[in-house]
Amino acid sequence: MPSEAKIKDFMISMSDYPTISINKTLGQAVKIMSNMAKEKGYRWVIVLDESGRLAGFLTMRNVFECINDLIPELSDWMAIYTKAQLIKHTTLDQCIHPLVNISVQESDHPVKAADMILKHRVTILPVLNEHSEVVGIIRPVDIMQFIDKLFND
Repeated sequence: MPSEAKIKDFMISMSDYPTISINKTLGQAVKIMSNMAKEKGYRWVIVLDESGRLAGFLTMRNVFECINDLIPELSDWMAIYTKAQLIKHTTLDQCIHPLVNISVQESDHPVKAADMILKHRVTILPVLNEHSEVVGIIRPVDIMQFIDKLFND
């Protein structure tokens, strides 16, 4: 029943989503992202700090922005090839945006996640358990499953 729905029923568990250490390089992250985009359609990678806690998310857009920021004088993408060796060794701490301090609880209703996604204009939200540990993520596409159930109940 939709009124009893919980975010944990629709989220992606941390163990099911690709992660990478903040100390790894852009080249390593792009390799993971490229493979996961082909295999599962994932467009992000979860970035963890030295303690294994959530540091942020690296999106495809972040990758493009990082390349542009590192070599702003290049006007065409073909010229990037000559600088690729320098760019690919950039550590992820220089590429991810600071983590937005918003999250939802796995026991929250999916409508709360949808509301936060709209209000904060984000496309991925960390999901916390009762101990405030990140246990998963929820995206608009995951909430669509809830909406589908709502429409078909």
